[in-house]
Amino acid sequence: MNRDRKVGEGFIKKLSETYRWAYIDFLAILIGLAGGAGAIAFRDAIEFVHGIFFSGVYQEGIGPSHYVILFPIIGGLIVGPIVSILAPEAKGHGVPQIIESLLVSGGQIRKRVGFLLILSSAVIIGSGGSAGREGPIAQIGASFGSLIGQIFRIGSRDLKLLTVCGVAAGIAGTFNAPMGGAIFSMEVVARRFSSYDSVPILMAAVVGAAVAGAIISPAPAFANPEFAFSTADLALCFLLGPIFGILAFSWVRIFYLVEDFFEALKVPKMAKPALGGTVAGISGYYLFGYGIMGVGYDGITRIFEMQSFSNPVDMIMLLVALGLLKIL
Repeated sequence: MNRDRKVGEGFIKKLSETYRWAYIDFLAILIGLAGGAGAIAFRDAIEFVHGIFFSGVYQEGIGPSHYVILFPIIGGLIVGPIVSILAPEAKGHGVPQIIESLLVSGGQIRKRVGFLLILSSAVIIGSGGSAGREGPIAQIGASFGSLIGQIFRIGSRDLKLLTVCGVAAGIAGTFNAPMGGAIFSMEVVARRFSSYDSVPILMAAVVGAAVAGAIISPAPAFANPEFAFSTADLALCFLLGPIFGILAFSWVRIFYLVEDFFEALKVPKMAKPALGGTVAGISGYYLFGYGIMGVGYDGITRIFEMQSFSNPVDMIMLLVALGLLKIL
């Protein structure tokens, strides 16, 4: 009698667990839809703001207008009050804030954050601020995942999972990379996940990429140039590996040193984005079109399209200057 009762309880528990995961998978699909839509809205917002600021500022043979220097400053002055007053958690590059919300708040992110991030990040990038789409879209997706979890009153454990699903959906939708979005969210954001967790995360990433791809025609970020690859070039790759490993480490250290420097500045928090915009504006004016302003993809494409300099030293100096200014 007791044995039959235990078997019955085990079956009911297994059945309820199956329903739970079916429900989580259903919510993961909703998050994929929201993440894909958020990726589209984010990209369109960036293009809209960029058009407002940069339409007609460059004339062939004359170069950019001096007003270009002011654009990132204006963007910083717009975003500073928005972030400082309405959503302080939107400050920064996104991923640490997501991890903090998972560890400290159980995946809870305020409902307004996702929408304010689309607005503030689009203004910063569109006005020429030297920033990428990766961090903002990860945080936007996480916000939408957390929002859906809160609307459906999901428990803390599952809310964390849905927040990670949002990260996967947002990145997959923005970069047309479902596997990249899923692996990034599992390895970098979640860090700890089970085989059960991977299914809704993958579903959210695939749906996010499908939604964005259905509206924004997928296209490579860069048009790779044709080139002949020799054995000597392969040897150079072994040399480039350690060089860029050291550069990546140095970039992270410099980033946090500058962040600490701005935190210590005795100026209103609202004004700090405009100070950063000053550096981006001056640098971007003197190397306009080389990717110092904005996400930088246009600069990479321009370098791919460039013909070799008559003096290789000039080419090397230009590339080093671009790298150092982008870091700055």
